[in-house]
Amino acid sequence: MPRLLLVDENASIRRSAEILLGGTDLEMVAVESAEEALGHVAAGIVFDVALIHAFLPGSMDGWSLLAHL
Repeated sequence: MPRLLLVDENASIRRSAEILLGGTDLEMVAVESAEEALGHVAAGIVFDVALIHAFLPGSMDGWSLLAHL
């Protein structure tokens, strides 16, 4: 099953994506920060695709996260 990583600080965006993709064969992991996303990657979870908000709050924006993936 393909695995999707969604990184967005907006809970409404994450919920909407879960609703829209709920009937598909994708396994979606939705997180609110770059640090949380990197935690999943460090735990050995492999993602087939990532949708990352470019302007994440905190110490790492979406572009920096992308460089670490």
